[in-house]
Amino acid sequence: MKRAHSRVFAYSLAVTVALLSGSFALVGAAASGVINACVNSSSGTIKVVTNDTTCAQNEYLLSWNSDGVRGPTGATGPTGATGATGAAGATGSAGATGPSGATGATGATGATGATGTTGATGGTGPAGATGATGASGAPGPAGVFGYQVVVADTPPNTTTYKQLTAFCPEGKKMLGGGAGIFWSDTSGAQRPKLISSFIYQGGWYGEAESANAQSWSLEVQIVCAGPDVDGYQIVVAATPDNTTTYKQLTAFCPEGKKMLGGGAGIFWSDTSGAQRPKLISSFMYQGGWYGEAESSNTQSWHLEVQVVCANVN
Repeated sequence: MKRAHSRVFAYSLAVTVALLSGSFALVGAAASGVINACVNSSSGTIKVVTNDTTCAQNEYLLSWNSDGVRGPTGATGPTGATGATGAAGATGSAGATGPSGATGATGATGATGATGTTGATGGTGPAGATGATGASGAPGPAGVFGYQVVVADTPPNTTTYKQLTAFCPEGKKMLGGGAGIFWSDTSGAQRPKLISSFIYQGGWYGEAESANAQSWSLEVQIVCAGPDVDGYQIVVAATPDNTTTYKQLTAFCPEGKKMLGGGAGIFWSDTSGAQRPKLISSFMYQGGWYGEAESSNTQSWHLEVQVVCANVN
């Protein structure tokens, strides 16, 4: 038992000595609230170290708080007595109101004076100086120039299906166009029918067919101008490609632009040519360019309508 007490004393003494000799290191440890030390497993020697120190193989780490136990909170002192309220000062007396004066009587209205005679008209004053000339207005859009109509015709013969394209001279723009038919059957029983009259592959395209072997011809016209046309634009609209037998559609210019021309054309799937759809109308209608067509069978086809637009005063 004596040897055990001696060893406890030795450990306590070693702790005390280590703490005294490591007082400088304790300052850093106290800042973090934890004290770290390496204890020698054989001798019991304690060495105060920093937080990032690794103990030797014959040592083990010992940590404890540097702050002591917090004492109890003291009792709250009594509230002081409220002081007495001071007396209010006396209100001064109001002064007496003076009497109102009497209202004076209304005076009588004076008589209307006589109208004076009209004075003579003064002479005409000299003319004022001419005012400065106002600023010039903004230039208007360029007018159409280089106007030209190009006409192309097929030979007059008995071919039942005809197509033709007219082109503007190089550098000029299409403003519009059309297609027409000339035939020889004066009875009117077998008139040829127009299929398409519209812009196609850089020119104005016309297409028609005749139901009999009479002599007839197709004429295609194209209106050209330019090369510069202010705000020139071609708007294209198309119906769905399906088997509906009757179709109609209108293409419109953007707001602020005017129509110069337009056309309508048909695209169909019957490559035999036996059942081509027919164009009914292609003209300006209700503010746009209107196209209308029909097919006599249930093939898939669609109608395309175009309108040529520009800035025109």
